[in-house]
Parts: sequence; C-alpha cells; structure tokens
Amino acid sequence: MAALVPSEAAIKPIQSLFDPSQPQELQLAAIATLGTYPDPAVANILIEAWPKFTPTLRDKAATLLLSRTDRIAKLLDAIEAKKILPSQLSAATKATLGRQKTPALADRIAKLIGDGGSSNRKEVITKYEPVLSMTGDTTRGAKIYETLCMVCHRHLDRGNDVGPNLGTIKAWTAEQILTNVLDPNREVSPNFALYIVETNDGRTLSGLITSETAGNLTLKRADGGTDTVLRSEIKSLTSPGISLMPEGLEAAITPQQMADLIAYLKQ
Repeated sequence: MAALVPSEAAIKPIQSLFDPSQPQELQLAAIATLGTYPDPAVANILIEAWPKFTPTLRDKAATLLLSRTDRIAKLLDAIEAKKILPSQLSAATKATLGRQKTPALADRIAKLIGDGGSSNRKEVITKYEPVLSMTGDTTRGAKIYETLCMVCHRHLDRGNDVGPNLGTIKAWTAEQILTNVLDPNREVSPNFALYIVETNDGRTLSGLITSETAGNLTLKRADGGTDTVLRSEIKSLTSPGISLMPEGLEAAITPQQMADLIAYLKQ
C-alpha cells in the first residue's frame, strides 16, 4: 500500500492523481493517503490542487488541512494570498477554524475569515438601505421575481432549481434578503459555487456541479440546462469561488421594486 512507502517516494505519484480526468473515488483515496503522512509538503500539495477540486474533494482536503496546526497556518497563508477564498470553505470548516485555541492562529482566523463582502457591494447595500422602511407590494413583487429571479430560483412552486430554493428564506429579515440579493458572493454555499471546465477540444463550460461519477461530471447552467462532460475530456476544472448568481442586480431594479420583491419573497 502507498501508506507504507516513505512519503518522499509516494507523495509525487499521489499528487499526479489530482486531475479532473480521474474518478472522484480515486482522488478521495489519494487525499486520504496523503493524510497519513505528517510531511509539511502535504498541505502545499492540497493547496496547489485546491482550484480544481470539486466541493466533495474540498471538504476532504479541508479536513486534512485542519488536522494539524502547521497545516492550519498554511491554510491561512493561502487565504491571505487569495489562493483559497473564505467563500470556498464550508460552514463546518469555518466553524472548526473558529474553535481554534492557539492564540496566534485564532487572531489570524478572526482577521481572515470575515463576511466576504467587497467594499463596492457594501456601498451598494448602503445605498439601498431605505428599502428597509418602504412598504412593498406582493403583486408587483411577483412580476419582479418572474423577470429577474425565476430562471434560477424556485419560490411557491414557480421557477427552476438551479440556485437555492427561495421558499427557505421566508423567515429571513428584510435586511438579510437585501444583503444576499445585492452581494450574492458574501456567503456562497459550496453546493452553489460556480465551476468552469475547459475541455481538450477547446470548449469552456460553466455551472454548478450537480452530479459526479467515475467517468463524468454534470454541470447545471444558469439557464437551467445541463452539460455532461467525460472526465477524459477535461483539460482543467476550476472554481473562482463565486456564486452562479451575478453581482450588479441593482442595475435592473429600483429601490421600490426591491421592496416589492422582498415583500413577495416573505409572503
């Protein structure tokens, strides 16, 4: 077994398995095997491979990165260098990091694992804050939903299951809805992160990974359609750490329309 081979001899062959053309099961086994080595190079290898890992592989890699304090330090280095974005970490990973007791690491974690909101998004949200005191009309809000949201989201049995089901946000405050609409990349669930596939024949596909098998990946596009690509056809697989939902919705919706949309989503 590879785990019995000295790490210097085994790590490089294992690293070669981190390719999107390889079955997920094989890549998961490779990550698990790496985890048996205390070698500092393990963290470097996982961080280098991170951009092409799918959500399942990232969860497994994050577990190993959190297993040793030296690896946590390297994870934080990667976040600081923007090789890994906070939005690419699962809620469980962030919660585990938040429980770190080593003072130097805890201070860095508090600094680096923030809300993920960019400054320009904060300015837009501030501009739309008067919406929170406006009275919305659910009938008008339904039309806004049909125009801007229904292609990707489902609400009250209307729409498509590309992004999260908006029926789950009824209990949210108006402020939470406003923030997430205007800053969709603030909190990106790993299951709704955008992935970009380049194929050997020059195609570029993008969408959410909805299924994986040993032989292929299936991506769901923003328009609700799907693309299935054989792993053997994949040249590269990356995730920019952003949501499929684009920023800039404020260009298509006035404050009053936003108030109407919020009223509809909360009804």
